[in-house]
Amino acid sequence: MKKLAVFAVAAIMAASAMADGLNGGNNITIGGQDFDWSSWGTADGQDTDLGYLSDLTISSIAINWWSDNSNGGANMFFELYDGVNSDPIGSLAGNDGLWLGNSTYVGGDYGHDYKVEWTGSQDGKFGATLTEGNTYYLNMWAKTYGDSDAWYPDGSRYHAQFTYGTAPTPAVPEPATMSLLGLGALAMVLRRKLRK
Repeated sequence: MKKLAVFAVAAIMAASAMADGLNGGNNITIGGQDFDWSSWGTADGQDTDLGYLSDLTISSIAINWWSDNSNGGANMFFELYDGVNSDPIGSLAGNDGLWLGNSTYVGGDYGHDYKVEWTGSQDGKFGATLTEGNTYYLNMWAKTYGDSDAWYPDGSRYHAQFTYGTAPTPAVPEPATMSLLGLGALAMVLRRKLRK
């Protein structure tokens, strides 16, 4: 029975590896913050919230994928929306998008794992003028090239949203306000004691 259970677990893991390719490693660095873009929403209205971003410089991208054929490399495509206009306000989607470079054969358990790791500097505003405090939406997708060109994965677009600017610092009460609150608390304690 134990052998059967071990075999079943191994089969499930193998199937998962074939479906998902390399586990993890699909990362993007925007403004010095690292994100796993493969966990972002893949349907309209399911935008993963990236929080506040004041620097939209893209400095690194990683793509891992599973393929039956040797692939020559990958491109990444981006569209930036303001939530008001239906057309993107900024884009890196024309022609070849952002060329990430040639793929590296990794091998993996099934001999079909490839990866691209890009480092550089790309302005994530894509020519758009952004307003402090406004929410913006980023669509991103990739295409691998080689013996079998493929949108990665299965034509999905990855959706994220962010607030442009710096996160507001939480208000810290002034010393005078804290003193008043302390006096109020003390008065409540004394009142209770006097009632008893």
